[in-house]
Amino acid sequence: MTLEKKESVLISTTVVEVGISLPRLTTVVIVGAERLGLSTLHQLRGRVSRTGLRGTVFYILIKIDLSV
Repeated sequence: MTLEKKESVLISTTVVEVGISLPRLTTVVIVGAERLGLSTLHQLRGRVSRTGLRGTVFYILIKIDLSV
């Protein structure tokens, strides 16, 4: 699936890591990144700037429990 229109914002679950081409995507914000595994975070990061544009990924942690 390729999105060709000029969308400004895409809100998605982690299903965006598979099968969707977003060639102009330059910024990803992952809210609640502590709930995702490293491989999922890596896959999502890989979606940024696939056409050579500069890309940025922001990981936002909601809660970190250091009492473990």
